[in-house]
Amino acid sequence: MKKLYSTSEYKEWQKRRIRKIVNKLRRKNRVVKKVKRNPNNSPSPRPVNDVKLPVVAPADLRLIENLDGCLKFFRDLRSEEYLSQSGIVKFVIMSLKDVTQIDYGTISVLTSLNDDLRFKKILLKTILPDNLECKNFMIDSPPKSRSQQLKC
Repeated sequence: MKKLYSTSEYKEWQKRRIRKIVNKLRRKNRVVKKVKRNPNNSPSPRPVNDVKLPVVAPADLRLIENLDGCLKFFRDLRSEEYLSQSGIVKFVIMSLKDVTQIDYGTISVLTSLNDDLRFKKILLKTILPDNLECKNFMIDSPPKSRSQQLKC
């Protein structure tokens, strides 16, 4: 004899039973997606490890006094010729080892170049100057005024 749904117990029991049946039917009728494979069954190629030489800055890295040298240096930083890759990481190495003179204008251009490269997901690795005054000037360089210069 069929039970009547007169009490709340029977109603809840019937709801649970229906949920179980529906879940079983879903699992049974589920479509399994096939994994796409390479056509030749070869593993995917690994990224190339290609580390290139650093971009060397001129000794006088002041925009006003040495405009041609600075512009060539900035052009080289952006070029594909010095773009290195290690795994999936792309980076450019910048060497300021020989720099003896630098100004705030150059530092602000280097900051904007760093932001531009970071937007393209390229790291800018820097070798700081050997000259202690220039090194400290670069580390503690809030752009106060563009006319200030440091002659190391």
